[in-house]
Amino acid sequence: KKKNMTMMLLSQIRNLLSKPLYLLQRHGWTIVFAFLLVYLLNAKVIQPRLQDYKREKSYREATNPERVRLLSRDMKRIRERQQEETKRRAEAAKEEEEKKRVEEMKRRRIANPSETKRGGHRLGSGEDDETTNSTNNNMRSSYNPMSPNSGASSGGYYRPSLSNRYSHD
Repeated sequence: KKKNMTMMLLSQIRNLLSKPLYLLQRHGWTIVFAFLLVYLLNAKVIQPRLQDYKREKSYREATNPERVRLLSRDMKRIRERQQEETKRRAEAAKEEEEKKRVEEMKRRRIANPSETKRGGHRLGSGEDDETTNSTNNNMRSSYNPMSPNSGASSGGYYRPSLSNRYSHD
């Protein structure tokens, strides 16, 4: 019984496929040329015209006077807001730059002699009190960089080794 059912099913499938297969065998080239013709018509005629139509429709919508009026009003409002924001930022930057300039001037400012106690600063010391000046003077008198024996705690000075002096290879 199962074998009969399977045979009947296969027979029905073969009958269903036999008609289209017969048409394909008989009219195969005609079908191929028909598909080719539809493809070429679509690519060369239908699609370019459809694109032109969409482009024209988009242009009409974009140049609609009511839409342009609304957009230009919005654009003007946005640009005014951007201009105000830019102006505010520029003023803040200018204030910040002025603060930096004043701080830099204060940092670099050199005191006038009339503003100091004694009318000036001594070079080389950097400190003004008398105790440091007296110790600096004592240290200066005992140290002479041009004299090899002055002020050195080890009592010596740098002497190059003699090993490389006489070697001639």
